[in-house]
Amino acid sequence: MNRFKSLWGGAANLDRSDNETIQQRIRRHVERRGGTPAVWFAPDQFCSYSQMNENATVISEALKSASGASSPRVCFPMPRGSSALYGFLGAIECGTCCPLDGKLRQNEFDEAYSVLLPDVVLSSEPQSIGVKVAAAAGIAIVIYEVSPDHGNCRIIDVKPAKNVRRADRLMTLTSGEAPAVLMRTSGTTAQPKLVGLTHANVLAATDTMRVAFELTESDVCITPMPLHHVHGLIAAALSALSAGSSIHCCERSRLDRSIRHYGTTRRPGLRQRPRCTSL
Repeated sequence: MNRFKSLWGGAANLDRSDNETIQQRIRRHVERRGGTPAVWFAPDQFCSYSQMNENATVISEALKSASGASSPRVCFPMPRGSSALYGFLGAIECGTCCPLDGKLRQNEFDEAYSVLLPDVVLSSEPQSIGVKVAAAAGIAIVIYEVSPDHGNCRIIDVKPAKNVRRADRLMTLTSGEAPAVLMRTSGTTAQPKLVGLTHANVLAATDTMRVAFELTESDVCITPMPLHHVHGLIAAALSALSAGSSIHCCERSRLDRSIRHYGTTRRPGLRQRPRCTSL
């Protein structure tokens, strides 16, 4: 029986090379156990590690082609739900992903794009505000669609850029490399800032979570946190996938139902109960 852990939001080095990328880590799981669950979208329905990797590759190739850049900067207004993970993994496979709240208003998208200077905007929602603002700004756009069974992904629309917007000058890290993830702070206590994370930064964080939560390949992890937020994306979803566990992304209102559907943690000497940890 699968163990269940709920993830709400010093690093351990677990067989990790400093040059390893997030996608390389995931491909290690594909090679070893590609048919096992990676992403759950219903209690008895999942996308395997192999399928997830193939979905991400389709998106990655489309982003490179649409942007014309060898390492594009991708703004991704992230929808709620597990299928957003395929878009994120596709973006970081080919360049830098800038996760954004898919529910931003028009003026907020205008500001975000003007600061982040994306080469391309990725979306699974063709009529969304984020796509319309990108089109008005002349930014290249890639729209993807995931099949109902999550078994395949296809590109349903590509709009080339009307304006050349190069992000290369905007931000590189002290190592000279472009970040894998570029996030904007919320601006709660000061003006929003850009925070860049390398693949090594992200994997160090996920390895720490793996140790803290004792994640194993048999664990099913659940998060109600939005994936444009560092807790939902890195502390929960990527930590689960990096460890070889599986992940289900649910709405906050459905957390209790998801806990019932996906099982409980069994610990010797303890009564059976869900393990929910708030980070």
